[in-house]
Amino acid sequence: MIFILNFKYMLRYNFERVFSARGIKSSYSFFRRIGYGHNSARTLASGTKKYISLKDLYLMCKHLNCTPHDLIDYIPGSEPEGHALYALQKRESLVDLFNQLKDVPLEKMGEVEEAIRRANGNHKAV
Repeated sequence: MIFILNFKYMLRYNFERVFSARGIKSSYSFFRRIGYGHNSARTLASGTKKYISLKDLYLMCKHLNCTPHDLIDYIPGSEPEGHALYALQKRESLVDLFNQLKDVPLEKMGEVEEAIRRANGNHKAV
């Protein structure tokens, strides 16, 4: 599910990348859960919505705990190498931690939990 903003400018919304990182399997269900009606959720989930308002972008970022930068990709065009737009390029997918955690030995889970705590800025052991 890739959301194309405009072919001419080579910017696109890429929600799938963040959905995968957050363990969201159904984009339609996600959009319904955050308050969109059936039709809006369907067009957002299918990638056929032509325009995404700043309000919608804000709601998505709020519920995904991300920034617009995380949701927008740049596809290189005619801009010279090193142009500021290149900062919007990202790896296509983030690590699917939910699936990778299945294979972590139980005795290592404490280390994983501590690393997550540090990444979230919470250094206290629970």
